[in-house]
Amino acid sequence: MTQDVLQSAWKVSLQEEMATDAAIKQEDIDQVVQWCRQQTYLPPVSENTVALFLKLSDYNVEKAQTFIDNHYTFRTYYRNIFGDRDPTNADCKLAMNAINAFILPGMTQDRRRVIFASLKSPPDSSRFTASSGLKYLYMTLEMDILDAGFGDSDGYSVLFDARGFGLGHLTTISISFLKQLFSYFLDGANMAIREINIINVNAVVEKLIMMIRSLAPRDLHERIKLYTKDKTEACLAKYPVDILPKELEGNPKLILQEMTGKGKYW
Repeated sequence: MTQDVLQSAWKVSLQEEMATDAAIKQEDIDQVVQWCRQQTYLPPVSENTVALFLKLSDYNVEKAQTFIDNHYTFRTYYRNIFGDRDPTNADCKLAMNAINAFILPGMTQDRRRVIFASLKSPPDSSRFTASSGLKYLYMTLEMDILDAGFGDSDGYSVLFDARGFGLGHLTTISISFLKQLFSYFLDGANMAIREINIINVNAVVEKLIMMIRSLAPRDLHERIKLYTKDKTEACLAKYPVDILPKELEGNPKLILQEMTGKGKYW
């Protein structure tokens, strides 16, 4: 597969990415691309993909190579998250019917792009599984990277509205699933999740976060911030008002139901 074909998936060209991030060097990209070609178990890797992993690895060639190796290894073995990623199949449709997930317009003051997620109303745990939900969220994030690029941003801020999250949802989240999640996002993910802000937290969510904090490395669980209903305003103050949906006291033109219905990617 030629680089032209691989690059065609990216809406932002490599030249544009390098123009917005001068630390990305063509010679480093060439070196990692050549290394990838020598690893016969790896699929073809685009120059944009290599540039992204260089950025995630603080522009260190050896770290980027390890990151890429981990990335494709995890995706091979974690089929519950990365298998059958067809938005028309039953598993993905189940997730889309259970949760809202979309990228908010614009960025935070720290130049982070924002993914907003919530349970659809009325929340129905029979339509929810943790693995299909994460698959849907991750597909949305990956489509945004392909669409918007990465050179001028500093990763992602996750904003999750936990209203309606109950025991039925919690029972679909196993310890083995959480361990998969941690290993991938720490050592193989093709994106940087800088923070996870959870609003409208209830006792069930607190129980889940306690479990996460008992298993996750400190670096990861320190990124998770919880806000009960009376503290939601303090959390939303982190975000520009004009990028938030109307339902979160944000932009009156961004209506949650309409944003969900439009479906930017599917």
